[in-house]
Amino acid sequence: MLRSFTRPIVSASALARAVPSVGRAFFPATFNRVLTSTTTAAFTLPASPAKRFNSTFSSNDEPDLSSLPPLAEELSVANTLPFSTLKGKINEHILTALTEGPFKFTQMSTVQTRVLSLLPGLVGPVEGHGAGEEGKRDLLVKARTGTGKTVAFLTPAVESRLQFLANQRDSNIAAHDFVGTLIISPTRELAVQIANEAKAITSRFPATSRSDKWGVHLFVGGTSKAQQLRDWKSNRKDFIVATPGRLKDFLESVRDLPPALEKVQTVILDEADTMLDIGFGQDIAQIMNYLPKDRQTFLFSATVSPAIKGIAQDSLKNDALFLDVVPKGEAQTVDKIEQHVTVLEDLSTLMPHLIRLISHDQLVNPKSKTIIFLSTTKMTQLFSTIIRNLSVHFPEPNTSVYEIHSKLDQKVRFSTSDRFRKDNSAASVLVTSDVSARGVDYPGTTRVIQIGTPPDGEQYTHRVGRTGRGGATGRGDIILLPFEAGFIKSQLSNVPIKPLSVDELDREVRVLIENPPSQKNKPLSDDRKNELKNKIDLIEDGCKNIQSRFDQEVVGEVVTSLLGNYTPKPKILNTTKAEIVKGLSDLGSLGLGMQTPPHWSSQFLSKVGMWDGGSNGGSRGGYGSGGYGGGGSKGGKYGGYGKSSGGGGFNRSGGGGGGVKRSGGGGGGFSRGRGSW
Repeated sequence: MLRSFTRPIVSASALARAVPSVGRAFFPATFNRVLTSTTTAAFTLPASPAKRFNSTFSSNDEPDLSSLPPLAEELSVANTLPFSTLKGKINEHILTALTEGPFKFTQMSTVQTRVLSLLPGLVGPVEGHGAGEEGKRDLLVKARTGTGKTVAFLTPAVESRLQFLANQRDSNIAAHDFVGTLIISPTRELAVQIANEAKAITSRFPATSRSDKWGVHLFVGGTSKAQQLRDWKSNRKDFIVATPGRLKDFLESVRDLPPALEKVQTVILDEADTMLDIGFGQDIAQIMNYLPKDRQTFLFSATVSPAIKGIAQDSLKNDALFLDVVPKGEAQTVDKIEQHVTVLEDLSTLMPHLIRLISHDQLVNPKSKTIIFLSTTKMTQLFSTIIRNLSVHFPEPNTSVYEIHSKLDQKVRFSTSDRFRKDNSAASVLVTSDVSARGVDYPGTTRVIQIGTPPDGEQYTHRVGRTGRGGATGRGDIILLPFEAGFIKSQLSNVPIKPLSVDELDREVRVLIENPPSQKNKPLSDDRKNELKNKIDLIEDGCKNIQSRFDQEVVGEVVTSLLGNYTPKPKILNTTKAEIVKGLSDLGSLGLGMQTPPHWSSQFLSKVGMWDGGSNGGSRGGYGSGGYGGGGSKGGKYGGYGKSSGGGGFNRSGGGGGGVKRSGGGGGGFSRGRGSW
């Protein structure tokens, strides 16, 4: 019996919030462009230390300072400065945290150099220092994820907080009454990482009592509001790290939050482009209405689109500085990653090809860390189960398989994300939906595999961008169904992606067994080679065995979940809805081993936006979300579950002509199948 795949109730896709029309075609004349990096700095950043902390966050937790490794020393110092140059420019306790622990940094990254070199003047006059050449200014920083930008914005934020408290009659009361820094992040996972890093950078300040301890509050969805509010009321209010939705909710429902933000010193919008992409533009605009005009604002974004320029104009002062730390002429990170595309000619090779890709990565890399992206929660659940059950065919027998998707409890997602991030074993695999595509950093990821098309080329790039970070090597593979081939031309025409056939990969895997790459540093014995060859030889049989144990109804529901995903895609795939429907039906029967191809009624296809006005009708009966629908446009030969008596939808009882129902009816359909999964 296959276990671990549950059958959650099918839920309607959440509607994306509309992005407000805030784009501007240009910056105001007084918006200065300075400190643009024009030379590529060749350095490798380590994993951000605080990301190794426990991601189950409480403002009372102590960071695990002992688990943080020193910064890698093999850095090119071109266009960067050592952290030692900050001595006398920032508070000694911040510098100690950065250089002695928990961070143990020696050399700044490019974005850290560009921002921190503006201190102390960036945050205003400091005792013993003038205002600096630039003085206190807002910032728009164009910088990619994984470049060390969190430390770049936390350091001046802590400095600004220290200045504010030093000017208060009673600094202890002020620390409990007024927020110092508000950081808004697009995702819960990224917010947790930032919050832990904020705790780390303030960890060396002496604290003789609880009132001396810096307070970092995490306001995100999916976790206990009551606990977040208890921490809020009982601790200092130095930092709030929040996602837009939960922050907006608290601003409207927590009476003492808006007054606490009246004197906020620093506001940071991190991954601003991602926040707009996922529909938080309107929330951001509403949140800004609660904040004082005399705040200092830092806006960080990987891209500077017209919408980002509009947000900048609305939220930053006119004399803000624009720091572009993406060197001119430098290829996008994704362009430097080896990338391959496989368009499956035979859908029965889908599962074997996926297992070979994971095996290939394990044969190439001493420590294989693979992320597999799928389009829907149900696909993620199914393929997590498939990979766990087929892991016996991997070269590394103890491969850890992790699973993240939106149906999991938020605490489980945090915990799973953290465990995969920390996994330093010989081989690990994360199977995920797009909740892991943006923002979250998984150090050491060696390969990204995408099954099916993402929404567009930009999301493809975000997914592939989980590997090859900080100068490390990586590889991306995408597996496409035949009807998805048009995605390559329409969305990836400028991406250096190479075709890879199923047979070619099989040959490469077998060559690697005979001649392991030099980086493995471990020649294989003849017995080990024979063992690996046997595993590879048995992959196809293993896949057929798994398919024979599938619950037919469950697999049908998985395939059905893809229909809504493809509704907006005919144009970018250069195909028709009818071809997509046929292709998904073939996926069910040929790719996932359904005994009879799934078929959907015209009513259901119309409901999910995949009806082409008759071209996808059929005489076999419709497949509805949640069961086999009774009757296509002309009634059903096979019939099945109908939403109402007489067929055409989903009801567990009643069903259409000739179908096997939970009760009543008969002949030609499928039972749920006991004992499976």
